[in-house]
Amino acid sequence: MRRVTNVLSAIEGVERLETNPRLGSVLVCHTRPWPEIAADAEETGLFAVRDGPANQIPDVDDRVRAFGYGIDGALRHQTGDVLGLGGATFLTLFMIGLVQLARGNVAVPAITLFWYAAQVVMLERIGRNRGSADPQVGESGRPSPEKAGVEARGE
Repeated sequence: MRRVTNVLSAIEGVERLETNPRLGSVLVCHTRPWPEIAADAEETGLFAVRDGPANQIPDVDDRVRAFGYGIDGALRHQTGDVLGLGGATFLTLFMIGLVQLARGNVAVPAITLFWYAAQVVMLERIGRNRGSADPQVGESGRPSPEKAGVEARGE
């Protein structure tokens, strides 16, 4: 893997490499067009570059994200924008934490659930502060009912 890394990093336009020796994979972050970099890599004689199936995981990720935005939009629509998916997740985790606390399970279940609930709040705040580049999300950083696939009803 070191030899592959050395050869690839010497190619013009290769900004950074991420290697995984256990899988034998290399992620090439580049500034030049990929076909040019692939041709230069093949010229070294070390290996042949072949394109694999593109975006298998992001496709699933995109569908899951769209599903989540749909649920968030539906919750916001039904609650008058008072409660979204993040808020519902927080409340669920917090309530289950209280149940565990009442049962005397303080150390692991209750504290862990409270920690997860706090993480949901923090992630939602970070998301609001950054905004979102997702086309399903409105300018406020929250999915709008229209963009999340929720129809407005006779208003």
